[in-house]
Amino acid sequence: MLANEWKQNAFDVMNEIEATQMEQIKKVAEVMADCIQSGHLVHTFGCGHANLPIEEMYPRIGGIVGFHPLCELPLTFFTHIVGEMGINQFLWLEREEGYGQAIMQSWNFDKNDLLWIFSHTGVNAVNIDVANEAHKRGMKVIQDMVFNHCGSENFLFRDRPDDDWFNCGSRYVQTSYRISAVTDIHGSEADKTNAQDGWFVEVMPDLNQRNPHVWKYLTQNSIWWTEYAGIDGIRQDTYPYADRQAMARWNQALLAEYPHFNIVGETWLNHNVGVSQWQKGSKLAGQDNDSELPTVMDFPLMGLLNSALDEETNDWDKGLARIYEYISQDAVYADPTHLLTFLSNHDTDRFARVPMQASVTTRYRQALTLLLTLRGIPQLYVGDELAMAANKGGGDGLLRANFPGGFSGDTINALSGEGLTPLMRETHDFTRRLLQWRRGNDAISRGTLRHYAINHGTYVYSRQAEGRTVTVIMNGTNHEVELPLGRYAEVLPESVAREVITDRTVSLGDTLRLAPRDIFILDFQ
Repeated sequence: MLANEWKQNAFDVMNEIEATQMEQIKKVAEVMADCIQSGHLVHTFGCGHANLPIEEMYPRIGGIVGFHPLCELPLTFFTHIVGEMGINQFLWLEREEGYGQAIMQSWNFDKNDLLWIFSHTGVNAVNIDVANEAHKRGMKVIQDMVFNHCGSENFLFRDRPDDDWFNCGSRYVQTSYRISAVTDIHGSEADKTNAQDGWFVEVMPDLNQRNPHVWKYLTQNSIWWTEYAGIDGIRQDTYPYADRQAMARWNQALLAEYPHFNIVGETWLNHNVGVSQWQKGSKLAGQDNDSELPTVMDFPLMGLLNSALDEETNDWDKGLARIYEYISQDAVYADPTHLLTFLSNHDTDRFARVPMQASVTTRYRQALTLLLTLRGIPQLYVGDELAMAANKGGGDGLLRANFPGGFSGDTINALSGEGLTPLMRETHDFTRRLLQWRRGNDAISRGTLRHYAINHGTYVYSRQAEGRTVTVIMNGTNHEVELPLGRYAEVLPESVAREVITDRTVSLGDTLRLAPRDIFILDFQ
């Protein structure tokens, strides 16, 4: 029966989406939840049949709070087909440049709001008008791309011009995931080839970027979308698994068009030497192997933050001493300021792997302070600010649990603060306080970093820019410390400073007393 065939085709499409797109969908969901949690709105817009999901966003009993539907009647109500508000008027309006700008002028937006545009084709002028208007209001659009692979039901694979468009002759060969082999000077060609050309899984055919037609398609597609939709930046998934030289040429092509563009590549290696070789200008990779990739992800620091803070610091190789040693090796990176830093993400254990870890508030406070005040571009994983705990042993579903609030049956609403436990509220308030202080702080976001070897179990470092100094003093021990301040004179420019966490004025003498696991963030302005 035709009905059964239609149903099966629908199931096939949904299965392909689940197999190939869920990671991207979950990442976008995290960004939206973060936006709503911070008190802002996610605006939704679409034309024609794309308005159906917009209407589903209208707040009602059991609905999701925080979404604001933008329904433009002439673009949604054309059931007359002919006559007034008919299909012909609708088709003309959605293709008319300038109409979207007129729509946006009827609403007030905050630059920290998000705009979610639904489109069946992505080419309607009114949708692009709305995206452009969002840019004028200070809102950003980031595109998440995957050049390493696509889905097995994607038209590029099903109707491929040639088997050379995909690695291994378009036949499934499993990758080893041993991506270190690509930069290993002792590595075998067999290992290098399998790591990059093998497929992630059978339903994800591995694109052959060495094929000039594939490279041209990917490059033109990137530039076209950046121009057409006003993309502000790109995150490139599974970056090292794509061909190194082809991706370098792609980066060059994008940066030639957009010199101030930022591209971040997911570089999941657990040592700084490996990660550093994928950053533009790497001294280890050499000029002939330059990736041209501006920003890489600091997975090694993530690992240290998740383990070192469970230890009591000594002056050599435990606790904060391991953080100091790692940061002291930053010369291996071409540009340490262009490292994406994070405590966890959707593919790893949460920073609090079990509830008992989440209950140790000093652990999170020290980790977040390090994340937000050391070098790099910090990224937060939604839910960590509520002390949510989960690990890989419980499955990805638990790692990516819904943000509490707005869902049927939720007893906690983190969007309004209703029902938060004392631990959740304490963790949330600490996160908000540090983020609000960090916003617009050039000393932290762009300043130089000066740090000191561990002394008395204490880590001291400073960020400086344009006459502003911020100095962090952190006790990594479980006992009180009376820290002599003489050796830190160059990062303590005044005898009085504002302490950020407690929002009080601190007078500095010859010593500073720190409670167990205590933190001082001294802001000299």
